[in-house]
Amino acid sequence: MLIPEPKTPHPPEVSAATLRLLLETVPDLLLRVDAQGTLLGYKLSDAFQAELPLEDMVGQSLYDNLPETVADVFRRAVELASDADAPPLEYCLPGEGGQQLVRELRAVSVPEEAYLLLVRDLTRQREAESQLKLMATLFEHTREGVVVCDAEWRVQAVNGAFREITGFSSADVRDERMHPLDAATDELRADLEGELERAGTWRGEVHARRKDGEFYPQWLTVTPVLDAEGHATHYLQVFTDLSKRGPMTRRLGYLHHYDSLTSLPNERLLLERLSKALATAEREERRLALLRFDYNQFRAINDTLGYTIGDQILAEVAERLRSVARLSDTCARLHADEFVLVLEELRERSPTDKASELVELLGQPYEIEGEGGQRHRVQLNPCMGIALFPPDGRRADALLRNAGVARDRLKTQDGVGFEYYSEEPDLQALRRIQLERALRRALQEQELLLFYQPKVDVVTQRVLGVEALLRWKHPSRGLVSPAEFIPVAEDTGLILPIGEWALEVACRQTKAWQSAGFPDLRVAVNLSPIQLQDERLLETVGRVLERSGLDAASLELEITESQLLEDLEGTLQLLHEFKERGIKLSLDDFGTGHSSLSLLCQLPIDALKIDKSFLDRIPESVKERAILDAIVTMGHSLKLAVIAEGVESRAQLDALRETGCDQLQGYFFSRPLPADELKALLQRQRGDAVDDE
Repeated sequence: MLIPEPKTPHPPEVSAATLRLLLETVPDLLLRVDAQGTLLGYKLSDAFQAELPLEDMVGQSLYDNLPETVADVFRRAVELASDADAPPLEYCLPGEGGQQLVRELRAVSVPEEAYLLLVRDLTRQREAESQLKLMATLFEHTREGVVVCDAEWRVQAVNGAFREITGFSSADVRDERMHPLDAATDELRADLEGELERAGTWRGEVHARRKDGEFYPQWLTVTPVLDAEGHATHYLQVFTDLSKRGPMTRRLGYLHHYDSLTSLPNERLLLERLSKALATAEREERRLALLRFDYNQFRAINDTLGYTIGDQILAEVAERLRSVARLSDTCARLHADEFVLVLEELRERSPTDKASELVELLGQPYEIEGEGGQRHRVQLNPCMGIALFPPDGRRADALLRNAGVARDRLKTQDGVGFEYYSEEPDLQALRRIQLERALRRALQEQELLLFYQPKVDVVTQRVLGVEALLRWKHPSRGLVSPAEFIPVAEDTGLILPIGEWALEVACRQTKAWQSAGFPDLRVAVNLSPIQLQDERLLETVGRVLERSGLDAASLELEITESQLLEDLEGTLQLLHEFKERGIKLSLDDFGTGHSSLSLLCQLPIDALKIDKSFLDRIPESVKERAILDAIVTMGHSLKLAVIAEGVESRAQLDALRETGCDQLQGYFFSRPLPADELKALLQRQRGDAVDDE
C-alpha cells in the first residue's frame, strides 16, 4: 500500500514537494503512522527485505507488532520528529543464519497529524566498517613492510613494519615517489612493468636504503589495484627485510648475485655494477669497454665429453679471465659458456690490446683430467664482441646487447678473435630486426594460426590424435616457415606468450572436437626450451586446462632430447609434476640427440617419436631398418607407445607395420590441416576404419 500524496502543506510541517522528494529518493522503507502508532501506509524499495507483513498490518498498531525494545525506539523517534537536530536512532533485529540486521530510523512530521518513519538498512555498511577495521589492524601490525602508492608511485600510506625497518616516519615519505626500481636498469624496470601487465604481480629482490643511509636487500612483491577499466589506481608494495634472515639467506643472497660454478658475478650483479660504472664514467667523462665472448664449439664438448669435463673447462676459463682483469674491472658469467669483461678507466688506452691478450690466453689448450685419471686436451677458440661507452650505448642493457651483436656478426662469418660493434647492421641482422617487429605485431593482430596433423593407428589408419603446429600467415608474405620465426621468438622471449596462446587454442579446439562426437581425441603440443625454463609453466598449463575444460589426459606435451640435457634435474622434476596431474608426455625427435637408456628409464614419458631421418632411406637401407626395429623393440620393452614422424610412402608404412610401430604421422596420410578441414576428415572416418588395400 503506497503512502497517499499529501494534499495541504502547512508550516512548520514538511511541504508536499519535500514529501514527494522523500517518497522518490528514499532507499529502503517509509512508514506513515499516526500519533498512536497506527500504520497508515508504507513504501518499500525492491532491495529491502521487511521483517513484518506490512500489507496485512495497515490499520493496526505498528508498536504492537514489533519487539518491545524496537517499539520503544520507534516511539522515541516519533517524539523527536519535531527536533531538526536530533540524530538518527538505530535498532537491531535477528536475521537469517544468525546474522544481525542493523537499521537506522528517523521520523518526520507531515500534514494531517501523521509521521513518516524513514528506515535505512545499515547491515552491509556496518559489515564493511568492521572489515575496514580488521584490514587496518592487519595493515598496521603485519611483520612485512607495506607501502601504498598512487598511480604515479607517490606514497599514500605506510605501516608500522615499514617505519621500523626503514627508520622513515609516515611524514618523511608521504607524497614522495617510491618506484621499486628507480635505481635499476631499464631492462629490469621493463621486466617489472611487463610482468605487472602480464601476470598482475611482480616479485623479486631489490636493494633499498634506510633513513641512516644503509642499503639492505628486500624481497619485494608489487601488485597493482585496478579500476573497472583495468587501469592502475594504486600500487601495493609488500616487502621483507632479507638482511635479518641469517646464514641461509646470506647464502641464497650470494647465489642470487654470483655464479655457483665459477664464483664470478652473474648477469644480475653485472648489470648493477655496470650501471654504476657507466654513471661514474659519464660523470668523469671517461670511456669504458665491454667485452662479451663465448666458444663456437663448446656445446660439442658437453655432448662428447660430458658436462663434468665441460664444467671444469668453464672454471678454468673463469680463472684465465680473472688473471687479466684489474681491480677496477668486472668479470662475469652470463650463462653456459658466455662471459663478460668490463674494462673501466680506459682513458686514452684502446681495449684492442686487452682483447688480443685475452683471446690469445683463452685460445690456449685446456688440460682436463676426466674419470679414472684420463687426461683430455681440449682446444677452443673464443668469439668476442666489443662495445664502447659512450658511442655504442649509454645504458648497461644496450652496451651488453651491442657487444652480443658484434660477437654474433663475427660468428656468421665463421670468424674467431674479436670484433667491434658497428651501427651499420648487415642485411641478415636487419632482416632479423624486421622479423622480430613483424612477429610482435602478428601476436597482437592475430596473424598466428594452428594447423593440426593427424596421428593415426599404423594398422587401421584411424585418427587417434593430432599434433598442433604453429603457422604464421603474414599479410604480404603469406605463410612464414616456423623454422624462420621460431628461433626469433625464442631469442626475444616472445615464445612464452606465443606458446601460451598456442596451448590455449589447441586445448579449446580439442574440447570442441570432443563435444562434437570425438571424445577420445588427444592433442599434442610442442614445448620450447625457453618454456621449460619458465618457472610458471606448470601453473600456465593448469590454468589453460581449467579455462578450456579439457581433461588433462587429453593433452600431450612433446619435448626433445636436447631440451632434457639443458637442465636434466629441473626438467625431470617438472615432467614428474606434469605426470602427476595426468598429462601425457612424449619424447620428440628420438634418435637425434644423446640420451641414454638409463636416462630413458628415468623419464616419466608415455611415447617415443622416431625422427623422420630414420625413415628417409627405408626400405633401401638395411642399417636404417635395423635401427628402426631396435627403437620400436626398445620402446615397447619400456611400455612406451612408438610414433613415427614424416611417413611419406607406402613402403615406409609397410615397414612400420612389420616393426610393430603403434602410430604414424606424415604426408602419406595427411598434411597439417586447418581446424575445419581436420573436423571434416574426422567426420569422414567416423564409424569405419579406412581400408588400406
